[in-house]
Formats: sequence, C-alpha cells, structure tokens
Amino acid sequence: MFSYFYQAPLVKSSTEECEVVRTDGELIGSVQRYFNSTLHRIIDLLIGRNNLIVRVKAMDSESSMVIDAYTEMAMIKKPDYYIHFLSRDWKGTTFHAR
Repeated sequence: MFSYFYQAPLVKSSTEECEVVRTDGELIGSVQRYFNSTLHRIIDLLIGRNNLIVRVKAMDSESSMVIDAYTEMAMIKKPDYYIHFLSRDWKGTTFHAR
C-alpha cells in the first residue's frame, strides 16, 4: 500500500493547487478547491464559513481533471456529498454519499 501526502494551504478559503506526492517523491497529481463564480466565493466566505458551495477537483500528473466533487448543504438535514469521476476506469460514475 502506498502513502500519499499534500501540504494544505494556510487559509481555508484558498484556491491554491496542492500537489499530491507519494512517499517516494513521485508526483501523483493535485487537488484544488474552486468556486463556480466570484459571487459564489463571496457568499461562501460570508455565510458558509468556506464550506457551503465550494467544489473540489482532482487532477492527475498530466493535469487532466479526474474528479469533480461538491457538497450539497441543507439547512436542517446533514449534507450530501457528490463525487463525479471524469476519466479512467470509473469515467461517468457518480458517488452520492449521505
């Protein structure tokens, strides 16, 4: 089994791309938080404590997007999580976790 690590940004609202590296130093890909628009980013900062409408994308070592994920927040119930696979063996598969 391999171990992977990345250095998270200092600020939670950062959209900086974070490289994912194996313990032997091989670059596996990267992970990045992003927003659909500047308005979404402002709303998320002011109301959602940087967790409301942020999306996460994962890229492979060739910078091709592999995963697009987001959380669907609800006021009363627990949030739903969606993970969309965009390439490789699981292309077109979506996981929905509650």
